[in-house]
Amino acid sequence: MDFRDDTALQRLAEPGAYEATLTDRWWIVTGPNGGLLAALLLHAVEDQVRSRRPELRPRILTVQFLSGPVQGPVRIGTALEKDGRRVCFASAVMTQGDRVICQAKVTLAASMGDEFDLSDHVMLPVPPPADCPVLDPAATYGNARKRWQRRDVPVVPVDGAAAGTTGGTAGLVAGWMRLDPPVPVDAAVLALMCDNLPPSLRANIADPELAERTHTTTIEMTVYFRRPDPGLSPTDECLVVLRSASVVDGLHQEEGEVWSADGRLLATSRQLALVFLRS
Repeated sequence: MDFRDDTALQRLAEPGAYEATLTDRWWIVTGPNGGLLAALLLHAVEDQVRSRRPELRPRILTVQFLSGPVQGPVRIGTALEKDGRRVCFASAVMTQGDRVICQAKVTLAASMGDEFDLSDHVMLPVPPPADCPVLDPAATYGNARKRWQRRDVPVVPVDGAAAGTTGGTAGLVAGWMRLDPPVPVDAAVLALMCDNLPPSLRANIADPELAERTHTTTIEMTVYFRRPDPGLSPTDECLVVLRSASVVDGLHQEEGEVWSADGRLLATSRQLALVFLRS
């Protein structure tokens, strides 16, 4: 099985409705990885919109996580909010029984051309994938981590911050990632990458045992897809960088970036999450 099997959708008789099955292959801590749920919602919207408008590509995905599902079937309903000439707005809701699990707003757009392109981010200075060790999947917590080939990277300290463990400085974690087995990289895979590193909050915690027990549960995540086509092969690895922005009243804000190995910014993200300690 691979990620395409894990996100397979079955069309239902009702227009815009789908069924999917959640398994423990993407379970982590208390339930399924939020990135997987986001990918399922995005796939459903893409199936609805791109069958009629193949020129449209996802540009923004915002997901709110309302409750935790159990293993088994879920239903996804989609709706087209506005079908514009160059920009389309759609929504999706995932339910399980009478509970709403998560809901999404998706903005899709046609290519706008490269007339106004500029470089507005700087890639973190890290060694290339071949120079970074592959992390043993058995060393990570939860089945979701086993779905990746991940390489930890030594991060150059920023603004005088002291270097922490491999893969992080104060408030920052990073790693080269690709799915294992590899699959074509699309917007859903990029959204998945934005939610599959350990919480960057851990890089601020000096006590290794306390850091390992520190987890976050995402309430809302927004992903901005910076290119209409990532232009990657299935085996290409992406650099995923997560930065801890703040923790206030038990809520953690985290900023993310996904880069190609040749230095192209593919996606940025922002999420707000509840902080908790695993016993």
